[in-house]
Amino acid sequence: MSEKRRHVRVKPDKAHPLEIQVMGSGFLDIMNALDISESGISIEVESKFEGCNIAAPVELIITLPKNITFKARGVIRHANVEMTRRGIFGVEFTWIQDGYSEKIKHYIKTRMAVL
Repeated sequence: MSEKRRHVRVKPDKAHPLEIQVMGSGFLDIMNALDISESGISIEVESKFEGCNIAAPVELIITLPKNITFKARGVIRHANVEMTRRGIFGVEFTWIQDGYSEKIKHYIKTRMAVL
């Protein structure tokens, strides 16, 4: 099977999770990322965002290790709510606070070095 993704995705170190705050139309949730790339993140949400408008853009606050916190915006491009009790959502970044794209790249490079 060929990989369609443009960017490498890495899973966070379990000892140092990536906290993601997602604010959308009718919902606010805080969770840890399943993985991250330069272009987006994957999250697992217990509520599956049931009853919420997930088609609208979302605001994100992302916290990398060492308390590197920044804002981003995105759109939900993939939702898998049937495979598990929880929903797994892929969020594509549409905007990242100035200077933090490089911090994401550095984080990914660092994680790849230990995998």
